[in-house]
Amino acid sequence: MGEAGYPETRLTSGAGHDASYLNDVCPSAMLFVPGVDGVSHRESESTEWSDVVAGVEVLGRAVVKSATV
Repeated sequence: MGEAGYPETRLTSGAGHDASYLNDVCPSAMLFVPGVDGVSHRESESTEWSDVVAGVEVLGRAVVKSATV
């Protein structure tokens, strides 16, 4: 479990998202939340609201932590 009490999985993404290019300039990371039935990058993609809220909480904690280091 992560600091916020949610399950976490560390993974290396080979995707060409902005974070991979930004990492050449400064440290970067991506935060993923699960999609319903694993559907991603399609019009039918959907995320449960509770997962969105969890993602925002984790992001907020990361911002506060990085600002106070």
